[in-house]
Amino acid sequence: MKLFRTVIVAFFIGCLAASCSIGQKHSTADNYIKDASITTNVKAAIFLEAELGTSVIGVSTYCGTVTLSGEVPAPSLIARATEVASAVEGVKRVRNRLKVKRNTATPQE
Repeated sequence: MKLFRTVIVAFFIGCLAASCSIGQKHSTADNYIKDASITTNVKAAIFLEAELGTSVIGVSTYCGTVTLSGEVPAPSLIARATEVASAVEGVKRVRNRLKVKRNTATPQE
């Protein structure tokens, strides 16, 4: 019985230690730091891109997967943002949730 309990405890500890496999929280401080660094580098790359620098684009990273959110003024910039983010070191995948900003201006009479 004691061996069985030890095996079960070891199994659960192994599952908890598995990096970025289950759950919504970072499993280690190292992963959190890597993701924060990726987020910062993607934000900087987007800001330095002339076409994207004025857009408000949210960036979040979880286990190397970058999610882009917000609005851009033109459809072509959605693809460009994905290209820029993908080029950043450490990015494994990009989920692009960007939308084209609707023109809310009313015509002048």
